[in-house]
Amino acid sequence: ELYFTDIKWPDFRRDQFLEALEEYAGRQRRFGKTGAQAETV
Repeated sequence: ELYFTDIKWPDFRRDQFLEALEEYAGRQRRFGKTGAQAETV
């Protein structure tokens, strides 16, 4: 998984890390399927 931000590494702090984790946690895990295929499982 990739996460992109405009914040450079020296300026990356705890708040930005928590924001990245929150964004990651909100992702729909489909494991290669389309959204429609994932909903039928």
